[in-house]
Amino acid sequence: ESIVIPEQLNSNYLRIGEDKDDRAMKIMKGLAAEYKDITDEYHRALDIPFIKYLESQKTWTDTTAVRDLEYNGNLSINNLAAQYRSSVKSLIRSEMLKNSITSQRYLSVLRKIQTNEKNYRWKLAKYPDRFHR
Repeated sequence: ESIVIPEQLNSNYLRIGEDKDDRAMKIMKGLAAEYKDITDEYHRALDIPFIKYLESQKTWTDTTAVRDLEYNGNLSINNLAAQYRSSVKSLIRSEMLKNSITSQRYLSVLRKIQTNEKNYRWKLAKYPDRFHR
């Protein structure tokens, strides 16, 4: 363990039977231990509210409120999906109905033209207007 000894500690007077370096090392080790105690206490003080918050979140997630929220979320998602599927089906159905009505109308007009061509009752004009333009 490397502890830096300040110059002020080296220059203090010595007690009888003490070495100058021993006294400085004791002081620095005491300061290091005090610093470690203070920082540990500070970190514990900071961690306690967070740990309490985590514990409260843990107990909250174990309650039926979370299960109810999940159930309601799944229920609303399923309802929205069912509405989407039904709207897509109705859109496809209406497009198919429009297509069938249009094809029926086209076929009826085509039949009229074909029957009228056989009977020669009327003919399509060679020119679009009476001035032959």
